[in-house]
Amino acid sequence: MSPPEVEANSRGSDGLNGQELYVVIRKAVEDAILEIIGTLLLLGVALALVWAGIAIAFSGTTFGLVAGIVAIGCGVYFGAATLRIILPIQKWF
Repeated sequence: MSPPEVEANSRGSDGLNGQELYVVIRKAVEDAILEIIGTLLLLGVALALVWAGIAIAFSGTTFGLVAGIVAIGCGVYFGAATLRIILPIQKWF
């Protein structure tokens, strides 16, 4: 897509002409879409961890129960950190 045709010398109140404003808005929308896709993918990974943890926990062995609980905990933490409910582990230190 090409930017809309606007006079090159016309400036808005923010100091940007039409073509510059188009580029800024296009980049902002592109970044927002990529952020949404990334968030959905990370939530999918968190859900898969929780689901796998539940399946492992019900395997019937003690080791399976412990490993399942650890996987569920990691999945819940990963999902909460993705949604910014809690701080990511990088910010703890």
